[in-house]
Amino acid sequence: MVAYTCKYAPLSILEAFDEVPIKINHIAYTFDKADVLMHPNMCTYCKSLLENLIDCNSDQLILMNCCDSMRRLYDVLKSQSSIKYLYMMDLPHKNNCCSRALLKESFMKFINNYEKFSGKKFNIEKFKLSIKNHIVSNSSYKNNFNNNRIAILGGRCDDSLVNMIENCTGSSVLNLTCTGENFILDKSPDFSSMNELILWYAEAILSQAPCMRMS
Repeated sequence: MVAYTCKYAPLSILEAFDEVPIKINHIAYTFDKADVLMHPNMCTYCKSLLENLIDCNSDQLILMNCCDSMRRLYDVLKSQSSIKYLYMMDLPHKNNCCSRALLKESFMKFINNYEKFSGKKFNIEKFKLSIKNHIVSNSSYKNNFNNNRIAILGGRCDDSLVNMIENCTGSSVLNLTCTGENFILDKSPDFSSMNELILWYAEAILSQAPCMRMS
């Protein structure tokens, strides 16, 4: 089980290692622990993550290098937490050919790093199957999305807010914020080369509805 916080996290790569990705996106009602470990003026989202991660059952965590606050969260967890595997992955701010190449290299670097940590080998067939399953699931969700729908864009949106909107409006809510679903709708790739496949995956990840930090 590997915890993650961001929709740009490479879930299919984790599943290729037979790991179960667990999204951390809960409300923290107090910052008692976070205010001790971080500056009180730090971003409330990162403090909320810290509160949840302290009590999280997972001993593995992937963070995306998306802002200064997230980097400070990484620093605190690295020095204070009992997380056995803590990894921060570089994430470009744009979706162009250079950004895709950069993210592809970030994914390759992570694969090598996780192989060394876990003793497991990256399984390309399981990777392809995971991508296919995500595409089928997302396509089915999109096709079944009724006409009364609300899409949420931008910064973090926790599950309780999504549920509240659905209960109050009777509409289906599509969470496209930075903590939303890993939403890939491209056709399943048919590449034999791992480099081509990971590059395609980088493009698919970056082609999601952009969050606030994307330009």
